[in-house]
Amino acid sequence: MDSSSSTADAAEQGRAAPLASGLNFFQRALCAVVATGPVPKHVAFIMDGNRRFARQRGWIVADGHRLGYDKLEEALRWCCELGVVAVTVFAFSIENFKREPEEVDALMALCEEKLRRMCDEEHMVQRRGVRVRVVGDLGRLTPSLRAEMQNVMRLTQDNTQALLNVCFSYTSRDEIVGAVRRLAAACTEGKLQPADVNEALVEQCLYTAAPGCPPLELLVRTSGERRLSDFMLWQSAKACVAFTHVLWPELSLGRFLLLILQYQLATPHLRAALRPRAAASCGGGVRGPTADAKGAILLLLLLGAAAAAAAAYFAEAAWRSHALAAAAACALGWVAVALLPLPEPAPPPLADDDAGAAPKPDAAAAPAAQRRVRDYLAQLNVDRFL
Repeated sequence: MDSSSSTADAAEQGRAAPLASGLNFFQRALCAVVATGPVPKHVAFIMDGNRRFARQRGWIVADGHRLGYDKLEEALRWCCELGVVAVTVFAFSIENFKREPEEVDALMALCEEKLRRMCDEEHMVQRRGVRVRVVGDLGRLTPSLRAEMQNVMRLTQDNTQALLNVCFSYTSRDEIVGAVRRLAAACTEGKLQPADVNEALVEQCLYTAAPGCPPLELLVRTSGERRLSDFMLWQSAKACVAFTHVLWPELSLGRFLLLILQYQLATPHLRAALRPRAAASCGGGVRGPTADAKGAILLLLLLGAAAAAAAAYFAEAAWRSHALAAAAACALGWVAVALLPLPEPAPPPLADDDAGAAPKPDAAAAPAAQRRVRDYLAQLNVDRFL
């Protein structure tokens, strides 16, 4: 009896233990080194190139899409290892309904299959505590597919470790139009006043908005195309956008980490662009030579570590230890430089009257407006998806 009890306790501990990352030691070490720098909290993927990948190999298109869904699970593991909090993927555009009926049907069946797998307790989404949200114009989909989407959202709604937004039957313009229509209806019904509507409220009414979801910081598109294809147009206004020529099923951890490094090198400039008055008030702020020098040193150290590691692989035994030592030194130097803080810019000066600014609301009316917006958003979060 004691033996069976201890066995049950051990099994329960095994279920409660966090899932291994699924990455080998070398891959985890690479992620740990890159994670010493700034890591985007919200990453979006335009998963382009599945059809091209299949046609280049003489496969049917459905096989390319199947590999694309497998790559999504792999990319989600990378993001969890790096500490990314939210991942948003462009799974199916409204424009994709114009494709051949056979391809659309195959995509719908594949999506239904993958969503059903996510409900399995052993799936990495469940084991890693990832909440799944499927967003878009779901009324265009079949009842069986909508049922699977509702099921996976219901089963994962209490997961808090990470968030996966799956944009399905989605375009950004449709998302923005839907947000405007909802706000117009709320004003007509008296839930809101036209003066309550501002940029922040519109953003919180988008499909992709969710409590606790950080703003988009990095958007990645594969396949070499350099356009957003009507994906997250509003959210990407202040994000770093990275393009890579590899097709989505070919995306590797090394290639993804290089994109993260691009984001890290661009981060000081992004911060300065988003705080122009602060940068001007301190003579350039984070756009100064300190930030630029740090980015250049990080890049040189990374290239040095990669070159030394390659030399160790191809070098003779007598020189291998020297090359490994050089690679280790470059890696340690990268970590040390990455941990050096950048000087913070001075806070922006407070202006009494900004040219072109909207009139300030009456102080007495402000609490009522805040209460209306808070109540509306609370009801919207309840009704929107689940």
